[in-house]
Amino acid sequence: MSEADKLQNQIGEGKVATIMSEQFGAVIAELKGRRLEALKSKFRQGKVSQEDLLVEVAGIVAYDDLEAEIKRKITRGNIASHELNKGATNA
Repeated sequence: MSEADKLQNQIGEGKVATIMSEQFGAVIAELKGRRLEALKSKFRQGKVSQEDLLVEVAGIVAYDDLEAEIKRKITRGNIASHELNKGATNA
């Protein structure tokens, strides 16, 4: 695979990630907020166990990881686009 093909692939992934962010970003934030609220509610009621804590924190971390991966793909796509455009300008 040529360097230009790799850049095109990264640009495509970045575009898909941008669409995912636009479509699911608010949903992910809401779901993450629900997990946090559930954990706070259990804590206030004195009903939080170590298992509850682990489950809720694991869920929050999973959503954080998903958001970070989407942002990483967007950033890599933008960088690849810049590199491809710079290469086209220099050619």
